[in-house]
Amino acid sequence: MIATNVPEAVIDGPAEADPQWISLRFGERLEIKDVPALSRDLSGVSRQLNAPIKVLIGVNLLRHLHMTFDLPGASSWCDAAIRPRRPTPPRSS
Repeated sequence: MIATNVPEAVIDGPAEADPQWISLRFGERLEIKDVPALSRDLSGVSRQLNAPIKVLIGVNLLRHLHMTFDLPGASSWCDAAIRPRRPTPPRSS
């Protein structure tokens, strides 16, 4: 699940646990290693959404990967595709 209100990734676990490095795998094609993550109890979010939530992807990871959301013709958020893009090169002044 993507969480735009948190900077770092958040994994389900005890809140007093130390920050750690995790790896995320999206299907068979994309694996991201050494992602900084905080541990928090996500059971409340899971109950609200009535779905198991194991990790919240924070905005720092999205920015680092230069992710874009491709929504042409999407009828719901489930139809969205997330694709990495190349960052726009800086302009010379």
